[in-house]
Amino acid sequence: MCGKSANWRDVAGRPLIFRSRILHYFLHVSAASQSLIDAYVAALPLAAVSVVSCDDESRSKIESGVVGGAHGVLWFKQSHLDLILSSIAIDDWAEMPPNRLMRLIEDTAESLGARIRTDEEIRRSAADQVAAVRSKVDGMNASGGLKEFNQKYKAHRQAKAATGERAMSYSAFLGTLTRKMVEEVARLVG
Repeated sequence: MCGKSANWRDVAGRPLIFRSRILHYFLHVSAASQSLIDAYVAALPLAAVSVVSCDDESRSKIESGVVGGAHGVLWFKQSHLDLILSSIAIDDWAEMPPNRLMRLIEDTAESLGARIRTDEEIRRSAADQVAAVRSKVDGMNASGGLKEFNQKYKAHRQAKAATGERAMSYSAFLGTLTRKMVEEVARLVG
C-alpha cells in the first residue's frame, strides 16, 4: 500500500496517503486556513455550550463556549440555547454523568424544535466554506476580478513608501480580504 491512497479518509473526506510507512496526508489546512476556519467559527451567530466532567466523572456541569477537554460541545442559536437551559432544572443535571447530560440537552432541544449542531459539524462546515471562499478569491484574482482591491493595495504600498514604512505583503493584504469574506459568509450562513 506504500505510495497509494487507502480507503481511509480524514474528517473532510480527503484520502489519507501512505509513503514509506509514514502516514502523510495533505489536508490543505495550512496555518492560514486554520486561522480562517477559526475566524469563521467566531463570526457565527451561534452560541456553544460544553458539557464538562467534574472530578469523579459521575457528575458534570455545563459551561458556555468551547471548553478544552469537554465531553461534548453543542451549538445553538442563542435564543434556543437560553430556552433549552431554562427548561432543564439544575436539580436534573447536577448529579448526572456527562453522557446523560448531553443526551438531556439533545432531547430538550429536540422537544423544543431547536437545531443542534455538534462542534465537528461546525468545523467541517467552516472548512468547506473557507475552501469555497478561497477558491472564489483565487478565481477572481486569476480573472481580473480584483481590480479595485489591487488599486487599494497599490495605494497602500505608495502611502507606506511615502512615509518610509514597510508595506504589507500582497498575500497578507489579500488575506485580510479573504478573512472579511469568510466572516461575512459565516454571518449569512450561520
